[in-house]
Amino acid sequence: MVGLFSYRFGVCTFEITRYHRLYQYVLSRSVTGTESILATLMSETRPVGLPDYNNPPLEELVLGVQFQAPAGYTEINAGDVWKLFKEEFPTVRERPSLQPQFETFGLASSPQLKLQLITDAQHSRFWFISKDEAEVIQFQSDRLVHNWRRSSGVGDGEDRKYPRFEKLRNRFFSELSELQTYFDELERQKLSINQCEISYQNKMYIDVSEGNEEIFQFVKLQGQSVERIKINFSRQLNDENDNPKGRLYVDLNALPRASKKPTLFQVNFNLTVRGAPSDTDIDAAIEFISWGRIAIVNAFTNLTTEYAHDTWKRVT
Repeated sequence: MVGLFSYRFGVCTFEITRYHRLYQYVLSRSVTGTESILATLMSETRPVGLPDYNNPPLEELVLGVQFQAPAGYTEINAGDVWKLFKEEFPTVRERPSLQPQFETFGLASSPQLKLQLITDAQHSRFWFISKDEAEVIQFQSDRLVHNWRRSSGVGDGEDRKYPRFEKLRNRFFSELSELQTYFDELERQKLSINQCEISYQNKMYIDVSEGNEEIFQFVKLQGQSVERIKINFSRQLNDENDNPKGRLYVDLNALPRASKKPTLFQVNFNLTVRGAPSDTDIDAAIEFISWGRIAIVNAFTNLTTEYAHDTWKRVT
């Protein structure tokens, strides 16, 4: 299929609902770090120069951390964890647990058959769902994830307004702080975070008829006569010392909406950054997630066209 894929890729180098708990957490830190930590977490200011859109096609934002399973935790404690968030997240659903996942760097190894012997109890993953179903906290013995969803909720059925990254990040910080306090009371310990993840999941509808403007820099959609388009690639992201820090994943999946119009495609365009924080504490995790957000927004802008930016009302 000539012209379908042409590679071009580059990445540039709260509302806080629990102020009292956040303030207590900050005061528990060292005196020298308290002021800067508090200023960072209370700030809802977007980084200078970071591209911004008034009407982005964002469908879901996911913030998550993976940590060492805490000592003393058993499945019966999941009810206590839910109580931390129950007032705002009154609905619970049970899901299969997520397997541990780690980003590694260096020479790629050949695929190997892996046999896993299960010797310990297997823990479930729980969804704590907000009253309007817009937000979900996912919890299992070694993970905490916060999802915001634009649609699929209750009420009048209208899409929700994106509350912006800074507010959601600060809610997630508060949730991590509450979880750490609980585990510390369970058995003297701190969260030992080993991986972080941030994912922007975008959804849009594109008419691929000839003559329409292109949305993406790296794939030609217009005029294609195909059943499906699926593209995914990744890129290593380095820190200021040029050492590996994380990995950016880009996934595009386009399916025709034949029931509506033969040339209308639903396009899911997802960007994810995963990696290990510089330290195992909550501050380092939030720093990584904030850094990953910048990488994703820059990649999103570089991979899409000026026509798309106008459509999404780019302001910076």
